[in-house]
Amino acid sequence: MEIDEVQYSHIPVMLYEAVNGLNIKADGVYVDCTLGGGGHSSEILRRLNEGGMLLDFTKLKSALRLVCKNLDHTNLNDFDYFEQNPSAERIAKYIYEQIIQLLLKEGIDISYKNQTEDAFLYAIDVFETDTSRARYIPFA
Repeated sequence: MEIDEVQYSHIPVMLYEAVNGLNIKADGVYVDCTLGGGGHSSEILRRLNEGGMLLDFTKLKSALRLVCKNLDHTNLNDFDYFEQNPSAERIAKYIYEQIIQLLLKEGIDISYKNQTEDAFLYAIDVFETDTSRARYIPFA
Protein backbone atom coordinates (compact mmCIF):
# COMPACT_ATOMS: atom_id res chain seq x y z
CA MET A 1 0.00 0.00 0.00
CA GLU A 2 1.16 3.50 -0.78
CA ILE A 3 -0.33 6.81 0.16
CA ASP A 4 -1.73 8.74 -2.76
CA GLU A 5 -0.01 12.04 -3.36
CA VAL A 6 -2.26 15.02 -3.81
CA GLN A 7 -1.67 16.06 -7.40
CA TYR A 8 -3.04 19.54 -7.22
CA SER A 9 -1.83 23.04 -7.75
CA HIS A 10 -3.42 26.44 -7.85
CA ILE A 11 -2.69 30.11 -7.65
CA PRO A 12 -3.91 31.22 -4.23
CA VAL A 13 -6.57 33.91 -4.24
CA MET A 14 -5.90 36.93 -2.03
CA LEU A 15 -2.79 35.23 -0.63
CA TYR A 16 -1.38 38.10 1.40
CA GLU A 17 -4.76 39.39 2.54
CA ALA A 18 -5.76 35.94 3.81
CA VAL A 19 -2.45 35.17 5.53
CA ASN A 20 -2.11 38.69 6.96
CA GLY A 21 -5.57 38.26 8.44
CA LEU A 22 -4.30 35.27 10.43
CA ASN A 23 -1.78 37.50 12.25
CA ILE A 24 0.87 34.75 12.07
CA LYS A 25 3.21 34.50 15.04
CA ALA A 26 6.62 33.13 14.07
CA ASP A 27 6.52 30.54 16.87
CA GLY A 28 2.80 29.75 16.57
CA VAL A 29 1.10 26.48 15.77
CA TYR A 30 -1.29 26.40 12.80
CA VAL A 31 -3.47 23.70 11.28
CA ASP A 32 -4.34 23.53 7.58
CA CYS A 33 -6.89 20.81 6.93
CA THR A 34 -7.12 21.74 3.25
CA LEU A 35 -3.46 21.51 2.31
CA GLY A 36 -3.63 20.82 -1.39
CA GLY A 37 -1.50 22.94 -3.66
CA GLY A 38 0.09 24.53 -0.63
CA GLY A 39 -0.28 28.15 -1.75
CA HIS A 40 -1.48 29.69 1.50
CA SER A 41 0.40 27.11 3.56
CA SER A 42 3.67 27.95 1.83
CA GLU A 43 3.27 31.56 2.85
CA ILE A 44 2.45 30.58 6.43
CA LEU A 45 5.55 28.35 6.54
CA ARG A 46 7.67 31.19 5.19
CA ARG A 47 6.63 33.29 8.19
CA LEU A 48 7.38 30.67 10.85
CA ASN A 49 10.66 30.23 12.72
CA GLU A 50 12.08 26.99 14.17
CA GLY A 51 9.58 27.21 17.05
CA GLY A 52 6.56 27.42 14.75
CA MET A 53 4.58 24.53 13.29
CA LEU A 54 2.10 23.97 10.49
CA LEU A 55 0.15 20.71 10.81
CA ASP A 56 -0.95 18.91 7.64
CA PHE A 57 -3.64 16.25 7.86
CA THR A 58 -3.54 15.37 4.16
CA LYS A 59 -1.26 12.34 4.47
CA LEU A 60 -2.95 11.14 7.66
CA LYS A 61 -6.37 11.24 5.97
CA SER A 62 -4.98 9.46 2.91
CA ALA A 63 -3.40 6.75 5.08
CA LEU A 64 -6.63 6.23 7.01
CA ARG A 65 -8.63 5.88 3.80
CA LEU A 66 -6.13 3.43 2.37
CA VAL A 67 -6.10 1.25 5.50
CA CYS A 68 -9.89 1.20 5.83
CA LYS A 69 -10.55 0.67 2.11
CA ASN A 70 -10.28 -3.12 2.37
CA LEU A 71 -11.88 -3.55 5.78
CA ASP A 72 -15.37 -4.95 5.35
CA HIS A 73 -17.46 -7.12 7.63
CA THR A 74 -17.59 -9.75 4.88
CA ASN A 75 -13.81 -10.30 4.78
CA LEU A 76 -12.47 -9.57 8.26
CA ASN A 77 -12.06 -13.28 9.04
CA ASP A 78 -9.74 -13.51 6.01
CA PHE A 79 -7.14 -11.28 7.71
CA ASP A 80 -4.54 -13.40 9.54
CA TYR A 81 -3.99 -10.42 11.84
CA PHE A 82 -7.38 -10.91 13.50
CA GLU A 83 -6.90 -14.64 14.16
CA GLN A 84 -10.53 -15.39 13.27
CA ASN A 85 -11.66 -12.88 15.93
CA PRO A 86 -12.08 -9.46 14.30
CA SER A 87 -13.22 -7.62 17.40
CA ALA A 88 -13.53 -3.85 17.36
CA GLU A 89 -10.51 -3.67 19.69
CA ARG A 90 -8.34 -5.66 17.28
CA ILE A 91 -9.59 -3.64 14.31
CA ALA A 92 -8.69 -0.38 16.09
CA LYS A 93 -5.18 -1.69 16.84
CA TYR A 94 -4.77 -2.89 13.24
CA ILE A 95 -5.78 0.52 11.86
CA TYR A 96 -3.34 2.28 14.20
CA GLU A 97 -0.42 0.02 13.28
CA GLN A 98 -1.11 0.21 9.53
CA ILE A 99 -1.34 4.02 9.57
CA ILE A 100 1.96 4.23 11.47
CA GLN A 101 3.65 1.91 8.95
CA LEU A 102 2.34 3.82 5.93
CA LEU A 103 3.41 7.19 7.31
CA LEU A 104 6.85 5.86 8.30
CA LYS A 105 7.38 4.96 4.62
CA GLU A 106 6.69 8.65 3.90
CA GLY A 107 9.24 9.72 6.51
CA ILE A 108 6.57 10.76 9.02
CA ASP A 109 6.83 9.25 12.50
CA ILE A 110 3.76 9.93 14.63
CA SER A 111 4.06 6.72 16.63
CA TYR A 112 3.92 6.97 20.40
CA LYS A 113 7.31 5.26 20.83
CA ASN A 114 8.94 8.28 19.17
CA GLN A 115 6.93 10.71 21.28
CA THR A 116 8.76 13.37 23.22
CA GLU A 117 6.90 16.64 23.09
CA ASP A 118 6.19 16.21 19.39
CA ALA A 119 2.81 15.34 17.96
CA PHE A 120 1.82 11.70 17.86
CA LEU A 121 -1.24 9.67 16.96
CA TYR A 122 -2.99 9.36 20.32
CA ALA A 123 -5.74 6.82 19.68
CA ILE A 124 -7.96 5.08 17.16
CA ASP A 125 -11.68 4.70 17.83
CA VAL A 126 -13.84 2.09 16.12
CA PHE A 127 -17.55 2.61 16.63
CA GLU A 128 -19.71 -0.49 16.86
CA THR A 129 -22.90 1.52 17.33
CA ASP A 130 -23.74 5.18 17.94
CA THR A 131 -23.01 4.73 21.63
CA SER A 132 -20.47 1.90 21.74
CA ARG A 133 -16.86 2.12 20.69
CA ALA A 134 -13.51 0.41 21.07
CA ARG A 135 -10.49 2.65 21.53
CA TYR A 136 -6.89 1.61 20.93
CA ILE A 137 -4.31 3.71 22.79
CA PRO A 138 -0.77 2.40 22.20
CA PHE A 139 0.59 3.36 25.61
CA ALA A 140 -2.41 2.39 27.74
